[in-house]
Amino acid sequence: MPAAALRRTAERALLARYADLAGSPALHPGRVSLAGVSSVHVPGIAPDRSLYVAVSIQVVALTPEELPEVAQLVFTLSLVRSVYPQARVVLLFAGDSAADSVRTWVGRVHGGCGIQVGAVDLDDDLSAQLRQLQLSRRQIGPTGGPGR
Repeated sequence: MPAAALRRTAERALLARYADLAGSPALHPGRVSLAGVSSVHVPGIAPDRSLYVAVSIQVVALTPEELPEVAQLVFTLSLVRSVYPQARVVLLFAGDSAADSVRTWVGRVHGGCGIQVGAVDLDDDLSAQLRQLQLSRRQIGPTGGPGR
């Protein structure tokens, strides 16, 4: 499966599984307006806007080179939190190792901004494909050249 299709499949599966576990109605992508000037995209929003979920398809512990993606997600969720301070905001990973590797770091960024870090289990085949994708990207490197 091409990387982009795998990413979409994994994001949908993560959001569906998390909604089930959280007892939430289905989560759908949407935009959050920022003072009417701009907006941010959030992959998973509850219909009543009480829950916002950003997704990382990372499975294994992240390296420092992979943190910029997480930083963008944390920034997005902190902006959501500024608009909806009572909402639950969650940064969701495809594996406990990935979530555990950034939990402390996220907590230090602006005091965590109330962002919860979590993970859900996907089926073994999908998890294996995501693990392979994550590890192959490390070999290629973030700029397309050899990794360090």
